[in-house]
This record gives sequence, structure tokens and C-alpha cells, in this order.
Amino acid sequence: MKKLVVLILIALCLSSFCDARKAHNGRKSRHHHRGHGSRLVGHHHHHHPPPSPAPSPSQAPPPGPPCKNASAGVQGLFVFGDSIVDPGNNNNRNTPAKANHLPYGFKWTGHEASGRFCDGKLAVDLVAEHLGLPYPPPYSSDASAAAQGMNFGSASSGILTSTGQVCKSIVIFSIAVEHWWFSWQGSILTLPDQVDLFTQVAKGLSADVISNSIYYISTGNNDMMSISSTASIISQFQTQLERLYNAGARKFVVVGILDVGCVPATQVNDKCTDLGKSMTQKFNSQLQAMLQSMQQAHQGFTPVYANAASIMEEAIADPSSVGLSNVHQGCCPGTGNSMQWCYANAPHCANSGEYMFWDLVHPTEAFNTIAAQRWYNGGAEYVTPMSISALAAA
Repeated sequence: MKKLVVLILIALCLSSFCDARKAHNGRKSRHHHRGHGSRLVGHHHHHHPPPSPAPSPSQAPPPGPPCKNASAGVQGLFVFGDSIVDPGNNNNRNTPAKANHLPYGFKWTGHEASGRFCDGKLAVDLVAEHLGLPYPPPYSSDASAAAQGMNFGSASSGILTSTGQVCKSIVIFSIAVEHWWFSWQGSILTLPDQVDLFTQVAKGLSADVISNSIYYISTGNNDMMSISSTASIISQFQTQLERLYNAGARKFVVVGILDVGCVPATQVNDKCTDLGKSMTQKFNSQLQAMLQSMQQAHQGFTPVYANAASIMEEAIADPSSVGLSNVHQGCCPGTGNSMQWCYANAPHCANSGEYMFWDLVHPTEAFNTIAAQRWYNGGAEYVTPMSISALAAA
């Protein structure tokens, strides 16, 4: 049990701290990684250009496909959270929690690593497409860049200010065990930091843009390693939501945490762990209760709860029903070692579109596509009390 707890804590850092020099010697697997019959593809087989220096966080990514009119008057999409939504904000920050190297992003525009912890698009990118909005650009202090939204997400961050420091300590410990010695001053953006930045940017936005935008928040995954009680974490989450509300935000999409017992780093013999599932259920249940309470207490506060864990569990129960074939291993690296991160130039499976997970903990674009579709217009088992499309029209 103690080993399982430590493994979950390490997995929940949600950051890629391995680099090309050392990651191929990654941690040894705790359980047998069964072959999945997928052909491996090395980075060089794609004939992609070598990774270029990370772009400045102030530079917006490609705007995405031509946008239709934004849904029902939604003027922008503002995003907050951890590596599930980080669009590259950490690229130039002093932290190893980065995905600014291939094969991360090999499906992204131009086959370039944007800083997203995915093979391609994040769920929030796909939600933006559904809304007819451009992909929210990484944070910039220039309010004009936020005319249709902005993404403040930062890998390894959490609701608690202390979460990034705890994650840093765990990663340092893991690196030291493998004789990977380096140190850094953590500079990730915690949720309070992200809200601080938004309030500054909001000074340059009209009240109409602020009130008619959607605020998409996906965080809490990393906070599961905290010694704080779930109730305390949820309470501090509420504080940040209230800060956004007081700044004029009204429409919220809050994504529940992933099923932390079902990510590849915590599955044992291709089965979810009870401890991780219990942690997930407790957090998500209290999160939903908090959102309902806020709706009753704050006039105009309109929350949507997006259930990520239920979609994961459905896919694991019947992968073919959602067009997947592998729901147990990460596509990258395709080395047969389930406890390695997706390091620079790592080989990866050729069919990531059939995988639920890209690396040890982060979903693929294929899974993100399923999630975004179900959150946008799905039923109550996926999104409550209304879909994102209904929120946009509200």
C-alpha cells in the first residue's frame, strides 16, 4: 500500500521531468507491461524538423481552424489549471515541467511541440472549436491578446499554493534516486497566481467581454498529493472561483479530476487501483457540491461540471465502444517500460488515435475529442447540470 501511495503521488505531478540525456534510463516498472502489438515510431521517422527553441509564452499559437461565429454570443474562453490545459505557459519558465519537445505535439499544427502535454489538441482546444472560438493563447500581459480569451494553465500547478513545491520535492527525490542531479527554482503558476494574472488582464477588457465569456477550469489533479483535507482543498478552490466571479465572470466549466487510479502510472496489471478511485470520487463529489452551493449563493453564477473520470471509466470498460484499442499503456514512450516519461525524441506507438493515454498520465487527442464532444452536447452522465452548448446559449 505504501508503494502504491508513493507511486500515485509521483504520477500526480503531471509533469515531464525526464530529458533526452537521461530519460531512457527511466524508472523500472512495478508491473509487467504487456505488449500491445503497435508498431513503434521513432521521432526521426516522421521527418520532422528538430525541436526549435520554445516560443515565448506571450506568442499565441496558431489560431486553429477558421472560426464560425462564436456560439450564442460567447465572446471568449478563459482557461485555468494544470498540465491538462497548459498550452505552453511553462515553456520559458524555470521548471522541468515542460512538454516543449517532440514527440509531444507531433499531431499539432506544423508537427511542432507547442508545450501541450499531448500528441495533439487538448480537450479545451476542442471545446474552443465547438464554440467557434480560436484556441485560447498562452498568457500575455497584453490585454488585446485576450479579446477572445486566454489560457493561464501551468503544468505541475494546483489549487493550493504549496502543491507545486510538493511536486518539485517529489520530482527532485525521484531524480536523486536515479542519480539525475539538478535543481531549479520553481516558477509554475498556481491557481491563485493564474487568477491574479487574469484580474490584471481583465482591467483592459470590457465588462461585456468578461461577463459573456466562458471560464474553463481544470485543476486539482496535483493537489491529491497534499496532506490537506479534501474539504480544505475544495474550500480554497471556492475562494478562487469567487475571485473570478467578483471580477465579472459568470459562466463556468469546471472539469473534475481524472480518475487518478486509472492512469497508466497507477494501474496494476491493467486494472485501476481502488485507492486512486476512492481519492477521485471523494474530490469530485465534494467539488460538485461546492459548485451547487455557489450557484445558490451567488446570483448569476452558472456552473457546468464536466466529468472526465466517468468517460475514462467507460472507455476502460469497453474501449471499442469509443473507438479505442488501448486504455492501459501510454503511447509514448513505446519502449515496453510503463514507468518512463515521454522524453525528447522518444519512440512512440504509430496509432495514438487508438490510445486513451499519450504518456503516464495525460490523455491523447483521441480521448480529448471524445470528452469535448460529450461535454459540449452530451447527457447528464458526462456534464451537469447542462451541456457546454446550453451554457453558451444561457
